[in-house]
Amino acid sequence: MLKISVVVPIYNVEKYVQKCIESIQSQSYQEIEIILVDDGSTDRCGCICDGYAKNDKRIKVIHKTNGGLVSARKAGIAMAEGDYVIAVDGDDWIEDDWIEGYVKYIKQYPCDMFYRDGVLRDTEGRCTDTAMHLDSELFLGEEIEDKLIPKFLDFDCGPIKKVKLNSVSWAYKRTLIQTQIINVDNRLKTGEDFALVTYGVMNAKSIFVIPGGGYHYVQREESMSSTPLPESLARLLEEQVLSFLKLMNAKDKTINIYKQMLKLNLIVLNYRLLFDSASDALPLFPKVKKGSRIVIYGGGRVGRNIYEALKESPEYTIVAMVDQNADIYNNDNIQAVSAITKMDFDYVIIASIVSQNIKSMMEKLRMYSVDEQKIAIVE
Repeated sequence: MLKISVVVPIYNVEKYVQKCIESIQSQSYQEIEIILVDDGSTDRCGCICDGYAKNDKRIKVIHKTNGGLVSARKAGIAMAEGDYVIAVDGDDWIEDDWIEGYVKYIKQYPCDMFYRDGVLRDTEGRCTDTAMHLDSELFLGEEIEDKLIPKFLDFDCGPIKKVKLNSVSWAYKRTLIQTQIINVDNRLKTGEDFALVTYGVMNAKSIFVIPGGGYHYVQREESMSSTPLPESLARLLEEQVLSFLKLMNAKDKTINIYKQMLKLNLIVLNYRLLFDSASDALPLFPKVKKGSRIVIYGGGRVGRNIYEALKESPEYTIVAMVDQNADIYNNDNIQAVSAITKMDFDYVIIASIVSQNIKSMMEKLRMYSVDEQKIAIVE
């Protein structure tokens, strides 16, 4: 029978890890192994994992010295014995049919990789559907570069990532991921999933896109830190991914798509790297010229990175930060969107790179009679 390995990297998430583990245990598809990788947690995560392992023979626990997310994934994947490997992060949880949704298609199309559309952004129990609601589709051979990779980045109302490069949305044949994970640099604290998916996709001969979803990506206040990724690591990700694509003789179109994605990622990882090279306007927001008074709409990681880059700049004035759910942030500087009606500003920057969010945020601004010419989105 088809066996699925579920690899769960865990570090200091004792408040969330029980729900995570129990959601995997309760899957409607039961032919699974659950590999819990305690990456040197200093809270009770290690004990919690051992407790579950005593009562469920499907659970294996790895205790290791803290080495970061990449080394934790590598340790878990190396131990995997299933036909396919999927990932669940230790502070997230999955609905009962998440794995069955993969297996249904794996049995029909035994591809090298599968993409599952339908991650829910779960913030204090409030869920935002970030799925693109794609139809099922099979990509073979050159179709992966010609038809699938262009879905990684498209533009309509802002950037549309029809297929996302986050680890938790992908299932891999075990042999494929075990050979490719070793190429991911342990130093990549952020963007490791970007690299791993790229290595997998470029080596895969067949990929299937699955509709539907049920993965809850839990947004914690502490996980939404605006601490920028050091420039050295941002450059490391860029160099390694582009070097790999050249080694694989990727097409020019593919390389150009990746260059744009890497640039776009800096708005999340370290916007200052873009800002420091700017000329007369904000990078990715060309209508916002020097001297502008700005409201940043979005209290998440994108908004905070933009704020950190601009807060001491003499060339721009930050009037305020606002958010639709200001109450979920432990930050007195973030106000409700309704406060915007009492502010004087030149532009509202929509701090998001998710097209669905951009559209809903624009609608909210229209509700408060914000002039559309004053709304700036990623271009």
